[in-house]
Amino acid sequence: ASWATAHIVRDTDVESRASVRARPQLKSVSAVAQVLASPPSFDRLTEEGVRYRIYRVGSLEVRTVQEADGQEEVGMVFSVERGLSRDIDAAGAADSEKIVKVSEYVERGRDGAAHFFVVAETDAGSVILTETSGDATPVVVENPKELSDRVSLAKTIRVDECRGAGRRVEDLWTYQAREAGVCRDSAEYAQCAFSCAAGEFS
Repeated sequence: ASWATAHIVRDTDVESRASVRARPQLKSVSAVAQVLASPPSFDRLTEEGVRYRIYRVGSLEVRTVQEADGQEEVGMVFSVERGLSRDIDAAGAADSEKIVKVSEYVERGRDGAAHFFVVAETDAGSVILTETSGDATPVVVENPKELSDRVSLAKTIRVDECRGAGRRVEDLWTYQAREAGVCRDSAEYAQCAFSCAAGEFS
């Protein structure tokens, strides 16, 4: 059994306005353990006794398969990115793009409290935003729409020209998967995401 089953995939397609990309580097139970700890948003048992589930946390979607009397196995992992600018390639950034600059910002949130976010720039010109959402779920967005407006209104906390650190876009996605389900405020998450992008820790 697999997620290639056509009628299953059609039933669970993400909105057409979203950009959906496979993340094979996260295709292991250990990499997405925090995502799998959340309740599934889709759970279907077939007549053959095969169970298909979908878990969604932040920007990540994990699809699993469990054979009758078998263990749940990760079939596919995707990133689901919404709100991409129309003038940016919908394919987003390649996982192999190297991070050459990372910046941490603080802005006034909707509730009036300080909200922190991190922006990474790559050698191919892509821009990656990572932050926590309102429910403390970490999200990653590639080439987000209207980011320049947010940056212009925010205060710069720190900047690191980290071309030699060897970090890539896939490292931010791996970090987000690791942090899914971990309660952090925006400041703590941004500090750790900055350090990850800058190569200060693995």
